[in-house]
Amino acid sequence: VDRNEAGIFNPGLLPGKESAAAWQEIIATRIPPSVKNRIVALVSDGIAGDKGLAKQFGWHHQRCHFHLLKELEKRRGKRKQLSGWTVREQIYQDVRALLRARTLKRTIRLVRRLKHSSLRKECPRKIRMIVNDLIENLSAFRLSATRPEWNLPNTTGVMESLGNVIRAGVGKVRTPDALIRWATAVIRSHPKFVCKRTKYQPN
Repeated sequence: VDRNEAGIFNPGLLPGKESAAAWQEIIATRIPPSVKNRIVALVSDGIAGDKGLAKQFGWHHQRCHFHLLKELEKRRGKRKQLSGWTVREQIYQDVRALLRARTLKRTIRLVRRLKHSSLRKECPRKIRMIVNDLIENLSAFRLSATRPEWNLPNTTGVMESLGNVIRAGVGKVRTPDALIRWATAVIRSHPKFVCKRTKYQPN
């Protein structure tokens, strides 16, 4: 917890789409108990079942801020002439402020304002769902702030970057075995992976 480096295991490849069940299998069978017992938190991008996954292994749960803001940005709109632009922009800015909030008073005020804004008829249904998910799982989005001694990142950025590098080479190989060998070589060729902890400034 005192370093900005991530230790990366050799990759595995399972059939089908990403799921909580697949992650459960990987964590249960491929992470040594000596490592698993030292983990305090799961940082996830919000896949279905991630809360239960963390609970199953006795870990705390940190949700990724980048994925949350990305989903809002896709629906935020950039033109003021867009229907409901004012409420969309207000929600986006309030969500950003809520993720940075350090005091209970400010947190409560922003949650109330977000609830009110999301109920306005100009607010698109999908944005309302995102806001509801944020409020319902607020403790998971703010774990890195409430437990600063763990030096948690508030994004899955290091894994997203690594995934992009590996995906870029998928077209260069022809079999699953070749993909695993190539991905392993990519990972092991990197001297280190930087995983920046979250640094909060007072409001």
